[in-house]
Amino acid sequence: MLDKECLSCPLIMFLPQPDIDTDEKGRKVYILPMRYANRFALILLIPVALFLGLPFYLVYGENILLVFRSGSFLLLFVVVTVGIVIHELLHGLVWSFFTREGFRAIRFGVKWDLLAPYCHCRQGLKVWQYVAGSAAPLIILGFVPVLWAFLTGNALVMFYGCFFIIGAAGDILSIWMLRGFRHNQVILDHPEELGYIVEDPESED
Repeated sequence: MLDKECLSCPLIMFLPQPDIDTDEKGRKVYILPMRYANRFALILLIPVALFLGLPFYLVYGENILLVFRSGSFLLLFVVVTVGIVIHELLHGLVWSFFTREGFRAIRFGVKWDLLAPYCHCRQGLKVWQYVAGSAAPLIILGFVPVLWAFLTGNALVMFYGCFFIIGAAGDILSIWMLRGFRHNQVILDHPEELGYIVEDPESED
């Protein structure tokens, strides 16, 4: 089980740490207010720019200038808007594979005060299943397009991939919060905040 000592490790103090509480059923609850995902997205801008954006610019700088000159950002805006929907669908699709009710166990919505769409799974998942669903958009919409952009020099695809790596800030935090948990431990996605409820603290690997 993840404990306070692990969560407060000095090496990770730059990341927001979850509040750990107990609900009325005696289950441990790990949550971060969803606003922290937006703040963490701003932090992610720095490594994404340094380790992805800068190398791409050094190799394909002229391609980036062509994007600005051609006015292709309107196309990028449309594709990104569709991608935001796909991002949440990917969460739901992967998680639905592991639930008894399938896609009926998945709920979608928007936190309008934060302009943050979300996907919520109403049934318990093993940690590895939860991580698989959380990481799917980051990999498929983020890392894969960035790799393709480096191979082809396509600046639009590069912008797209970087956007969805940064847009997966909440997913990265969710996965980070699960470090130290057993991979077969059962957790329940929190219905309101970024986090989860420990359903089965005694489950074994």
